[in-house]
Amino acid sequence: MDFESRELNLPLLKAISTGVNVNATTIDRWNEAAMVDVLVKMPSRAIRTTSNYLEYDQSRSLKTLGYYAEADLAWKRLLVTPGFRLDYDDFTENLDIAHRLRAEFDTFGDSTLRLVSGYNRYYGTALRTYAFDRFRPFVKNQWIKSGDEWIKIADNVTGADKSYMAKGLDTPYSDEVMGGLIGSVAGFDYSVKMVHRDHRKQLMNMSEKDDDETRYWMTNNGQGSYDGFTATLTRAVDAGDWGKHAFTFGATTSKTKTFNGGFGDNLRKYSKSIERDYFMVYYDGKLMPRVGMPADNYNAPWVLTFTWEGSFFDDRLRLYSFNRWRDSSKGLKRDARISSETPYGTTSGSETRKSSNWLNPNGTYYYEAYVVGGIKGGFASDLSIEMDLLATAKLSTTMIVDVMNVFNTKLGTSAAEDGTVRGRGYYLGLRGEF
Repeated sequence: MDFESRELNLPLLKAISTGVNVNATTIDRWNEAAMVDVLVKMPSRAIRTTSNYLEYDQSRSLKTLGYYAEADLAWKRLLVTPGFRLDYDDFTENLDIAHRLRAEFDTFGDSTLRLVSGYNRYYGTALRTYAFDRFRPFVKNQWIKSGDEWIKIADNVTGADKSYMAKGLDTPYSDEVMGGLIGSVAGFDYSVKMVHRDHRKQLMNMSEKDDDETRYWMTNNGQGSYDGFTATLTRAVDAGDWGKHAFTFGATTSKTKTFNGGFGDNLRKYSKSIERDYFMVYYDGKLMPRVGMPADNYNAPWVLTFTWEGSFFDDRLRLYSFNRWRDSSKGLKRDARISSETPYGTTSGSETRKSSNWLNPNGTYYYEAYVVGGIKGGFASDLSIEMDLLATAKLSTTMIVDVMNVFNTKLGTSAAEDGTVRGRGYYLGLRGEF
């Protein structure tokens, strides 16, 4: 529940806003028994792995509580908004207190030029995802073929339990410093802002192997930073029978520096049922410790955006079009090659399909491979349509149609983005308000 702002007739304190957020989520899962049989062929040997997954039933829950408050303090042309936010969940048992502070100075008193600044802290929710971490027990058997003979090298080995515990860890957070100019001139709204963020106590997963057992744990050793410059220009137009429209042009240049490895990095148990060595990687074709790699500097020199918001038929039909062009960049990316281009082959064992998971000499472990290279930019567009099927003072029903990546653009990705690019996607839904 949220509480609206209260206007106060006081010399400096103009308004107070406060609110409480309570949420409880429960997920029940049931999995039937399954068996995976994988055969990997290499020039000199072959490996066959069977993984038998048992029938498994589990239930997880998460309860969160949030509270926020802020006040508007005004003196002449200066507006200062201090505030704070409290968050607690029953999984981490952390009580996180985040400060909020924003200041705005109306230079000429007519909103044509306002100086803005802020100093804020934002806590992330990545740690809470482990409350619903999915674990399926399995039993592994593995054979290696040398010549015409199959030799069993793993006999009914129980798979490692990678359900991480979050208690004792701090919640990752970001400290943000912001400054800029905003205002309105000749029917245009504009803004120019600079932002610096320090990402602190980010989650990093670690693992170690002791005989036949592998232990997994998390740390708060990750860190990173972000520096960005953004300028926007907006024009609102009332076209009468042709609807109301708002057009926004934006330009952003940024520099992101992050750590090697993310909070979900060790959730992948196996690739083609060959176990991964997390601590070692191939970088620029050479095997080295992961900590020796350079940071993932994923920096798009420029991102240009154009947004159109249209409202028709007394706001019963609304269209949102978001279009973005991203410049090419240079950064850390996965080094995907065909098997024969690597020292000992890849987990795919393919001469046509590239892979960034390179095998060790025995073919029983693999290392991830990275290289610094170009990251392809391009143009992408999203479209959202909302239509009110029923709209009254007490009840409304809205149909929502979203088309993501309208032109099915294939953009490049950095290692931090894990090489995932979404193609064209569709969403159809209904929203009710009462």
